[in-house]
Amino acid sequence: MARFDMPVRVYMTRDVRTVMRETPIARVWAHLADAHVSSVPVVDGHGRLAGVVSRADLLREGRIHHPHEQRKPTLELPDTTAGELMLGVVVKVGPLETVASASETMVEQHIHRVYVEQNGVLAGVLSAWDVMRAVADLRVPVPISEIMTEPVMTVAVDAPLSSAMEALATGAVTGVVVVDEGWPAGVLTQEEALIARHHAPDTAVERVMGHEVIILPAKTPVYRAAAQAISMHVRRVCILGDRCVAGIVSGLDLVRVAADAR
Repeated sequence: MARFDMPVRVYMTRDVRTVMRETPIARVWAHLADAHVSSVPVVDGHGRLAGVVSRADLLREGRIHHPHEQRKPTLELPDTTAGELMLGVVVKVGPLETVASASETMVEQHIHRVYVEQNGVLAGVLSAWDVMRAVADLRVPVPISEIMTEPVMTVAVDAPLSSAMEALATGAVTGVVVVDEGWPAGVLTQEEALIARHHAPDTAVERVMGHEVIILPAKTPVYRAAAQAISMHVRRVCILGDRCVAGIVSGLDLVRVAADAR
């Protein structure tokens, strides 16, 4: 197994978008959508970390329950600020901590990023994407069948948006695979769900899902899966079994590869 003992600063992203406590949630969502990230740190006037707001927070707070009013939107962004919605506990690491150690923290906390703090100020972020780059660079040969998650949460292409959004909003998963007679046709992630928030609850998932899907055989080495996911900017890799989805490899599954190398 490859060793992930390089310091976090080698792979961390230094250009981190931030918001202030008083930033309206509509602007927070604009930041998330523009940068294609799942959370944004909240900082004070001195650049110190105060909290985090995620897509999951927006989905949880924005759900609307009106089963008999199908013309209304499925979700509305809360009329509040980042400071009122943020999670005040931020998982932080130092720039000299190893990628393996930071990855272990991400797996234990079931989070997709840790923020890098130096001298009390935000210096960067190490996300699942960054760890995936390390997995690809170190050419970890483990087959993806050994790290895949199963069973896979799926919805049919004609399922209502509300049913898929329910799973996303509760935080159980960050994305579901959309299938057509068992074959992967797309994905509905928290990002697509938020983009589709103005659609009616009975809208077919196929109308709003993302079509970017990577399908690989079970014997594919994880470094190749990571490299393809990065190049296509896809967060999930589907593994096929007997004419159906046998498993899925997410960014957090690939982070676990680095964590297990300690």
